[in-house]
Amino acid sequence: YLAGKWSLRSPEIINAFKLMRRVGNFFTPGFLQLKRDDAIFQFTQEKALMIASGSYDAQSIRVQSPFEVGVFSVPMPLPDDPEYGPFVLGFQSEAALGGQAAFAIYKFSENRDLAVDFLHYITSVKGNTKFSKISGWLPSIIGIEPDEDIRPFMPFLGGYRKGINFYYIGAEPGDLVNANFHLLLGPDGSVEAFLDEVEPKMRDAMVTTSIRGADDVLSDAAYFDSMIGALYRRNTAGDGEWTDRISEMLESQTYQEEVSFYRRHEIALYGQN
Repeated sequence: YLAGKWSLRSPEIINAFKLMRRVGNFFTPGFLQLKRDDAIFQFTQEKALMIASGSYDAQSIRVQSPFEVGVFSVPMPLPDDPEYGPFVLGFQSEAALGGQAAFAIYKFSENRDLAVDFLHYITSVKGNTKFSKISGWLPSIIGIEPDEDIRPFMPFLGGYRKGINFYYIGAEPGDLVNANFHLLLGPDGSVEAFLDEVEPKMRDAMVTTSIRGADDVLSDAAYFDSMIGALYRRNTAGDGEWTDRISEMLESQTYQEEVSFYRRHEIALYGQN
């Protein structure tokens, strides 16, 4: 973006905003102000025809809804669509879908062995099968067949990578777009009104988020450098075999630092108007 290879007025980006406005016109009035729980409440009160969510909400939505609830994939335009198709490669892939949360144990826990034993169980085929059935969440362990109710949520592994998501780029671009969605989706909104407000501010947002990302990586690198040093000391002292772990961490560190320096390089080249 900073190098000018694409902009908010690139044809494919314009088309995406047009599609968002078209879809937004079908949403419940005032939906931009709704939080997650508010949206579920609107749906269960029969004030919305559908709600976009995942298996993590499915069980509670079914329990709270006084009507039958079905599941289907969010419809997307395909390459043969006459209006939006020219910029669509095909179905979006969900192969990058990961687990909902990581597990950890409190460092000073009085029952660490018991906690470790529980984590072994909950991440076993038997434990995750039971968790999936009770919670309605997709299983995260290979070899578990999901229940019929949650099978429609299984990720689609084919297709293509998703397009641009401004929140994935960084908080500043994401917040800028989100704060001005009302200009795109409101009853009097338009793509032009939205772009006129967002475009002049996007470069600064991109630069800020790039600098923040580069700084965060180097900040983390200093922390892991200390860990590598400690493991190296233990390794040379004969306190266990840490060579493989050190090698893995050094490889990760090198990559992260490379990314950080590359970002700094790009900012220096293109970050100024």
